[in-house]
Amino acid sequence: MVHGLLALYTVVLAHHAWSGNKKTKDLSDYYVGGRNMGGWVIGLSFFATYASTNSFVGFSGRTYDWGLPWLLFIPMSVAFCLFAWIVVAPRLRSFTEAMDSLTVPDFIGFRFDSTTARVFAAMIVMIP
Repeated sequence: MVHGLLALYTVVLAHHAWSGNKKTKDLSDYYVGGRNMGGWVIGLSFFATYASTNSFVGFSGRTYDWGLPWLLFIPMSVAFCLFAWIVVAPRLRSFTEAMDSLTVPDFIGFRFDSTTARVFAAMIVMIP
């Protein structure tokens, strides 16, 4: 049964990859979904990224190390996420559309008309 589920999962993934490849016509489609993804898709993507195994396992360990003050992390995370979504994201979206930039380093490079700034921003993004 496990092998059957794995095979089914592999077929579904292959189908999604194939259909996504057919719909992808340029870099904008690949990097930012053609700039037409709805809020639900972006919200689910954010949640899947944030609510990873690392969040659950790491959060427990960090709470053990730091104690109850670490629990302030939850409301602070929510507050900063809301600030980013409500204040920063709309302005960044309008700027990136106007400049036709696809990544944050692209935006910084276009904004400051500097290849050096773009390369430096790309290096910063790559730091784990």
